[in-house]
Amino acid sequence: MKVKALKNLIYDGAFYKVGEVFTMKDTDVTNFEMLKLVIRLLQGSRPDFKANVPNALPPLTVDGKKKK
Repeated sequence: MKVKALKNLIYDGAFYKVGEVFTMKDTDVTNFEMLKLVIRLLQGSRPDFKANVPNALPPLTVDGKKKK
């Protein structure tokens, strides 16, 4: 998964400066995020879990009226 370094760090024997984008193992990303060393990039990053989304959503209503 692609991440961006928030602080200078060493990962897998390589030195990464602040703002540098590099690839990290998915299992390591959560640990480094909790330490506030890296941040996931929006493009191409996926959550570790998948939320259940219903097939059909009910219509949006406000005070019994359909929302325009």
